[in-house]
Amino acid sequence: MLFIGIYSSNEVSRHMTQIQNWSGSVRFTPKNLHTPETEAALIALVKACSQQNRRIRVIGSGHSFTRLIETDDVLISLNKLQGIINVDHDTHQVTVWGGTKIKALGKHLAAVDLAQINLGDIDVQSIAGAISTGTHGSGAALGSVATQVVGLRLITASGAVIDCSETENRDIFKAAQVSMGTLGIITQVTLQCMPAYTLDYHWYKQPLQDVLHNLDKLKQHRHFEFYWIPHTETTLVKTMNIIDQPAQHKSLFRRFNENVIENLAFWGFSAAAWQFPWQSKRIARMMSTLISNGHDVTASHETFATVRVVKF
Repeated sequence: MLFIGIYSSNEVSRHMTQIQNWSGSVRFTPKNLHTPETEAALIALVKACSQQNRRIRVIGSGHSFTRLIETDDVLISLNKLQGIINVDHDTHQVTVWGGTKIKALGKHLAAVDLAQINLGDIDVQSIAGAISTGTHGSGAALGSVATQVVGLRLITASGAVIDCSETENRDIFKAAQVSMGTLGIITQVTLQCMPAYTLDYHWYKQPLQDVLHNLDKLKQHRHFEFYWIPHTETTLVKTMNIIDQPAQHKSLFRRFNENVIENLAFWGFSAAAWQFPWQSKRIARMMSTLISNGHDVTASHETFATVRVVKF
């Protein structure tokens, strides 16, 4: 991560409270938190910081398990650098601010009839954080979110601005695609998108041996994943494929399944197994009975994202 200093640009507090990542595995108290409102303000901040020999870390949405955001000195958030900068409808390339949250980006892209090629099942990350940490979705023929990036803008420790792509500063570009924040602050990201599309999403219960026996067939889906319930022969299978149909809103059944069954009930069973480990097998068998079968046809950015209340 960047070892630079501090400059007063929208400094939130000189007496910060504790900050933690989503899972709670990383907790720390920075001396200062800055949320610059413009790229120019961020560059000025970095230049001033480099003269004072203090350390900076940059935080996105805190969904990484690494300790790279941890600091007892200066923390910078790009929360105020969000939104679309430019759309090229001919190439389907879109430039966005690095702090843009994936959930908001999905809505912005849908408004201009575009979508990201692939996503993970959590959409609260910033786009810069998602690519920096190698965030990925399912789909054997599809790459991580970082592979959708065709251009980046980095602010280095000296405050220099580096624009990079496959044709400009290529070595830096390839290193920065999944850099864990070590090369600089990513302020702008240009993504290769595609025309907006609808996904035909199925989820269902299936015995583990049937899944393993049919792997070759299941791998033909654009997206395929399965979750095995330990101590049982039960799996939850999920498949998604592009379909030429108008997108619908998430069904009430899917919302109930995601919020109540896959989160609240799962949390309850997990907590019970934690407290009574000798009952884990019985609890797992009970949990497997709650897996349902369902089907939904929704816009891609709504299909990929699922509710995540249970922390891991």
